[in-house]
Amino acid sequence: MKKGFTLVELLAVIVVLAIVLTITQTSINKVLGNAKKGTAEATAYAIIRASSMYSLDNNYYEPINVLDSRLSYDGEKPTSGTVQTNSNGDTKIAILFGDWCVIKTYSETEVSSSKTETCTLP
Repeated sequence: MKKGFTLVELLAVIVVLAIVLTITQTSINKVLGNAKKGTAEATAYAIIRASSMYSLDNNYYEPINVLDSRLSYDGEKPTSGTVQTNSNGDTKIAILFGDWCVIKTYSETEVSSSKTETCTLP
């Protein structure tokens, strides 16, 4: 008697592995997407705090590029964006973080994010 696996058995194992890998990759991509979104939102809050402190300390209420060295904040640097704080201390922001756009208006308390290619101040 010969010992070993038949071609059909090997193909069945390969098919099962391919199915498992496809399911796993889909789940991993979803988790990575949520992580990028969370990072973008956390960075937006850090930029909002930095802008508020800078604007109120310096009486500066014009839009500031989020990559400007005047803003000191922790987190990953966004691709681009603008933040503006008014004299009441309210802040609006629009940052592009990869393919995530994070926006907040003066009247909103929370940021909102969506996948897009462009991002401008509301």
